[in-house]
Amino acid sequence: MLGLSRILVPRTYQFTQVAGAKRGPRRFLGYTKTQLLDKLMRSNANICAAITFSSIPILAFYVYRYYTVLKPVKDELELKAREELLAEGKATA
Repeated sequence: MLGLSRILVPRTYQFTQVAGAKRGPRRFLGYTKTQLLDKLMRSNANICAAITFSSIPILAFYVYRYYTVLKPVKDELELKAREELLAEGKATA
């Protein structure tokens, strides 16, 4: 029986590593194409959100400034110009 087991044993060993085999899609800089696209889309969404959330307070400030500072000054200048024209007699109703 011992002689038969020597016959069944291969003389050369072929070792193929299956667990460490390269599987899955190709990688670029350590990421798959899908991971890179996800990263790009996430970055784009964050940038757009930052622009939106920072522009709304700026817009609100400019509206507030227009009604509290600029419009009263403009109305005052128009009133002075109208009074000057009335004083000269050139104003029309």
